[in-house]
Amino acid sequence: MAEQKRRTRTNIFHTLIETQSSDEQLDLGVVDSDNDPEYNCEEEVLDLDVPQTIDSDVDQSDESEPEVDLGTELEVSAVEPDTDTTNKWTENLDGFPTMYPFSGEDGLNLNMIDIHNCSEMSIFHLFMDHSIMKLIKKETNDYAAELAHSDKQKNMAVVKSWKTLTINEMYGFILILLHMGYLTKPCISDYWTLEDFCSSKFAAKILKRDRFRAILSMLHFE
Repeated sequence: MAEQKRRTRTNIFHTLIETQSSDEQLDLGVVDSDNDPEYNCEEEVLDLDVPQTIDSDVDQSDESEPEVDLGTELEVSAVEPDTDTTNKWTENLDGFPTMYPFSGEDGLNLNMIDIHNCSEMSIFHLFMDHSIMKLIKKETNDYAAELAHSDKQKNMAVVKSWKTLTINEMYGFILILLHMGYLTKPCISDYWTLEDFCSSKFAAKILKRDRFRAILSMLHFE
């Protein structure tokens, strides 16, 4: 009985081999690369059920980066704020001047002066009137007097030779400054030079050079 079962299994095995070798017309999808001259190994694709497309929105570099919990907030409040207000924007700074609201009439006030029948000096007085010029003259003289009583600076040549500034000299000084803004020269002395190449007699007609320099060195506003 056992011998008969062995023969039966052997016969079945040989039958399967003979059937496979004789069935040459059955396409099993297997290619013999050694015998097929048209076989191209680059065209062979293994079907591993892997999707052929990759989502472009997914950054593959993220796979190596650790995951970050977006629900966790950084404890910024734990850092003590810098109390130093130097060179920083602050609010309610002690000593800040009070800002009063502007109560005047904005825009160009044409009623202040008759612009059709006015002189250049009238326009100048709109910005620097007589009271302002008197204030600058007074503060400049006071500063010169203060230096004259100073032990360290009383022997300076400009202090020893100082003469009381007058209101007319104050106007002349401002006028020369305006002239210097219009006609630029390398240095102050060039405005009083006698050289024909770059001479201009305007400043010399108003103030002497040394007097202008003395006023410039003593000029004070408060």
